[in-house]
Amino acid sequence: MSTTPSEVELVARSRRGDVSAMGLLYERYRPGLSAHALSILGHVRHGDIDDVVQDTFLRALGRLHQLQEPVAFGSWLHSILRNTCLQHLRRKSAETIEGLEMTGSGPLDLELVERETREEVWVALEMLPEHLRVTALLRHNGRSYDEIAGVLGIPVGTVRSRLSQARTALKLALTAAATRVGGELLSELEARATHMRERFDAFYLEGDRGLWALYVDDLDLRFSGAAPRRGRVHLESEFLDDVHHGVRLEVGELVYGPSVSVLDATLHNPVHDPYRCPPNGTMLSLHSGGRISRVHIYMAPRTFDPALAS
Repeated sequence: MSTTPSEVELVARSRRGDVSAMGLLYERYRPGLSAHALSILGHVRHGDIDDVVQDTFLRALGRLHQLQEPVAFGSWLHSILRNTCLQHLRRKSAETIEGLEMTGSGPLDLELVERETREEVWVALEMLPEHLRVTALLRHNGRSYDEIAGVLGIPVGTVRSRLSQARTALKLALTAAATRVGGELLSELEARATHMRERFDAFYLEGDRGLWALYVDDLDLRFSGAAPRRGRVHLESEFLDDVHHGVRLEVGELVYGPSVSVLDATLHNPVHDPYRCPPNGTMLSLHSGGRISRVHIYMAPRTFDPALAS
């Protein structure tokens, strides 16, 4: 009977270029990193949290040789995430002020990995198809989008598309490698995520109240920018009010870990009240004893309502 390797063992194997160990570390920390990034960045464009988490992990792989104490891997990884989030905020701020595309704003920013990137990152990149790998490596070597387009003889738009595909392929490859090592744990988390998604769908499509069983009675509910509220009844009231007014929530990306989950949702407003709710939001849930004990809800800015401007 196989057992899941310890974190120290996974770090040691990752240093030796073991892709499956890298994958398991990635899957083990992805939910927590996503939650941490969300707490720093708030509600951002769909995909930004995933970009920050993957940039953090790639940077960490390139610096594993600098980690003095493998037992401190988790705290070290989260410190890298904080710096990555600050870079992301500075970049977005500069883009807003100057209206210019900043270097490193691409969907696979391998420049965030140190120049002395070690073998393990290259091992991971070798899992990519050749056309994606070449594009990613050119980007990593400091080439601009225009330069990459010139070298490969492809449009700049194709460069962007390939970098986006490379990011997705790398994530899938790491996840697949993790499954080979810790398949039982990942299968259990996937089943929990599926159950959570089904409960939301059943509530908003059929009015099924089984959704409430996911949460403790004494739920700690926190909306961004509002005072905390105690009690599941407040969450029930919010959701039931949405349904009463014809709003439907559609679950999108759902990252699920042993103690935290991050759920992205699209809100579909009724035809007669198209500006009632913001277009989308993100729910960060903390789990304890198999149920959700705290929920942080981050909403996108509300869509402009022409009725308010008249």
